[in-house]
Amino acid sequence: GEAQPIGFNTLQHVIWWESALRKWFGYDAINAQANSGGTGLGLGMADWREESTQFGIFGDKFYEQASGTWTDRTGSVLINTSAVYETKTHIQGTNRYTMSGNGYGEMISWTGAGSDATALSGSPYRFQSFDYFGSRWWGVIRKNNWGNIYGSDFTDPTSNWNDSGQIIPFKDTLYGCVSVGSWLSVVGRNSINSLEGVGDSDYNKEEKIIEIGSPAHRTLAQGQFFDPQYGWVNGFYMVSWDGPVFISESRR
Repeated sequence: GEAQPIGFNTLQHVIWWESALRKWFGYDAINAQANSGGTGLGLGMADWREESTQFGIFGDKFYEQASGTWTDRTGSVLINTSAVYETKTHIQGTNRYTMSGNGYGEMISWTGAGSDATALSGSPYRFQSFDYFGSRWWGVIRKNNWGNIYGSDFTDPTSNWNDSGQIIPFKDTLYGCVSVGSWLSVVGRNSINSLEGVGDSDYNKEEKIIEIGSPAHRTLAQGQFFDPQYGWVNGFYMVSWDGPVFISESRR
C-alpha cells in the first residue's frame, strides 16, 4: 500500500521542505514509542479539568497514550476500518466520556485514562457526523438524495434516538452537521440547511438557506473569521466543492 508520510505514526508535525517531507521545525515527538497498530483512523483527547489524555485509533485497535507509550485499550469494542473516525467529548456533571464514530462501525465511548473503550450504550445509529446543539446530541446518516438528522434524549447521548420528534428529514444527501451558536448547520451535497430551537422538543428546520454544499464532512470546524466591516465573527469552516469557505453565524 501507499507509504504514510514521515511523522504520521509518531505524531510529529511535518512540512515539505527541500524536496522532502520533514518534521516541522522546533517540534519534538510527544510519544516515546511509535504506534505500529496499522493505518491511523483518528486521534482525540479526553480533556476535562483533572485529566487530559490523548487516544488514537490505529487499524482495528483503540489506544491510550500512557506516559509516552501507546497502550491497547480496545477491550471488546469492534473497530471498523472503512473510514476515519470523528470524535467529540460529552460532559454532563460527573458523566463524561469521548464519543467516536465513522458512519460504518458502532459508536465508541471512552471514559479516560486506564479504561477500555466500549460501545456507546443506548444503541445509537452509526453516525458519520455528530455535534451538540440545543441540549441534545444530533447525528447525521447519509442517504442518496435525502437524509435524516437524529436527536438524542435531553442532554443524554445514550437514549431516545428513536423518538419521532427528534428525527428531522431533509431533501438533500446529508454529510455532516456542526453547531454554529444559535443554530445547527446541516450540510448536504448541494446545500447548507439549518435546525433551530431550544428546550425539550421545540425545533424548527429551514432547508437550503445557502446553496453551497460539501461531501467533506470531516473538514467542518467551528472557528472565527475577521470581517473588515464586522470584526471577528463566529461560524464554521468547511471544504466545499469549490474549495475552503467560511460560513458565519449570521449566515453571510
